[in-house]
Amino acid sequence: MDLWFGTDAKWTFVGHNTIGIEVASVFVADCITRMFRSELQQSIEEACGDQFGYRILVADPDVNSTSSSSEAPTVPPGPTSVSTAQVPSEFHRSPRSPVRGADRVANLKVVREDSAARVRKEPVHEVHHVEDSRLSVERLAEIRRENERRWDDFLPGEHNRLAYTAATMVLEKPGQISPLFIHGPHGSGKTHLAIGLAHKLRITHRFRRVLVLTGEQFTIEFTESARGGGFANFRRKYRDVEVLVVDDLQFCLGKSATLAELRNTIDMLLREQRQIILVADRSLSELNGLSADLHARLSGGIACGIEPLDLETRSKLLTRICDRQKVNIESRTIRELASQSSGDARVLQGLVHRLVAQQRIQGGTIQHDDAIRCTLDLLRASQPAVRIADIERVVSDTFGLDD
Repeated sequence: MDLWFGTDAKWTFVGHNTIGIEVASVFVADCITRMFRSELQQSIEEACGDQFGYRILVADPDVNSTSSSSEAPTVPPGPTSVSTAQVPSEFHRSPRSPVRGADRVANLKVVREDSAARVRKEPVHEVHHVEDSRLSVERLAEIRRENERRWDDFLPGEHNRLAYTAATMVLEKPGQISPLFIHGPHGSGKTHLAIGLAHKLRITHRFRRVLVLTGEQFTIEFTESARGGGFANFRRKYRDVEVLVVDDLQFCLGKSATLAELRNTIDMLLREQRQIILVADRSLSELNGLSADLHARLSGGIACGIEPLDLETRSKLLTRICDRQKVNIESRTIRELASQSSGDARVLQGLVHRLVAQQRIQGGTIQHDDAIRCTLDLLRASQPAVRIADIERVVSDTFGLDD
């Protein structure tokens, strides 16, 4: 590899999330793209983050020639690969080493990874790392979710006090309390807490290998690796991390091979004192189908439950969402909506969306009665249905009757 890179190769930024690698000749560029494509991309991802791609640049030998500069067309920015991992902010501010020739980026030629003959005919082309479109969309969605679920935006309350305290303990000393298992109903904020904690760990402790995924993603990738014989890459991806977050753990239930691989991954990370964060919609005792040894490993960390949002937290969350959406509404209306809604954060988000539409119709501050009227159907739908069994239980408890 030193033969092709050596001391002559230089690197610089040539666009957003794109690193340019400058080499001396078209021949060297063609050899590098053919022989070291995967190794090069892997090195860039390890150093800068999974969202970075690269381009191979060839210095123009006639950089000072007017005719040469005029013949080279402008290179449009190319697509880059993205993932859930984010690049630390200090990377953009201070590169590890000075970049030589950064002022000559405009005079560099971009070489395609096909044959050298085609490069000579069309001297200015673009090389970029291409991923499957489905994976790119999934990773973009993960980045968006992470951006929406910051640690500082999490609202602690009585319903999540234990889980929030455990998360702060993990933040102080990552790897000491692992695995951290968070469970609770939908819309209670458990995923927000897990992703926000992972993001805060990356910033506070300068972790670069932080992986966030769902149980479904883990299962799919494991199945694809089993079919394609790519277990080595699969295990390297999940075991060479500093923080691993697996959401919707319940998806893996009943899949013995997937659970065995997850158990082995957890064992490996625990031996290395890495931080593991697992999230599910039910407690450990309710995760039927979880093997006894995996259950024991999860119990060896700390398991915390989160209840549905309490009234105070619902009021704070409604106020925050209304402020962000610029909804003009009275405080007593917020209190009324919070008291009538369920403890699901998604329902509160839907209420505010309805209020935004109503405010646009009215063109001003929404009155109390109008706010209740336009959200009445959502409030009724969010309330749990009363079943006959519930009525019988309440009557029996009230009058002391036996079942």
